[in-house]
Amino acid sequence: MYADFIGSAGSIFDLCTPIYPSYFLPLASLGNLAKAVARGLKDPSFRVIQNHFAIAGNLGDVAAKEEVWEVAAELLGLSLGILALDTPGISKSYPTLALTWLSVRILHLWFRYQSLSVLQFNTINLKRARILVNSHVLHCTVPRKSRNSFICTRRKNIFL
Repeated sequence: MYADFIGSAGSIFDLCTPIYPSYFLPLASLGNLAKAVARGLKDPSFRVIQNHFAIAGNLGDVAAKEEVWEVAAELLGLSLGILALDTPGISKSYPTLALTWLSVRILHLWFRYQSLSVLQFNTINLKRARILVNSHVLHCTVPRKSRNSFICTRRKNIFL
């Protein structure tokens, strides 16, 4: 989720370029830098998720399929963006354009949150260990191993 928020900040810089045309180069540069940083943060975490789905040791196949779907989604989003910008009501009014961008971005972040919140991992990292220790200290029980991933996923704040 960090990467998505940083990518959103990069898009905000891009969205500000029509308001401040004299600062186009710095704003566009900051936008591209933020989006590149977001991509750099996203890729390692998605390798972990891809590894989660590679149950038969087929990480290469899973990664290739994910990349294909990502490119298809980007092309679809680009096409919809071009169609939206071709609409006179959106392209002529900056507040309408900004509101359209904001609504699409919020929808994207909500879908990303929904997709990440259902992942269940069997490994214990620092966040999951804290949740399990907290459960033991407060309730004097530790969930069964088969339920650990479910309990930790439900209690873990993916924003932190």
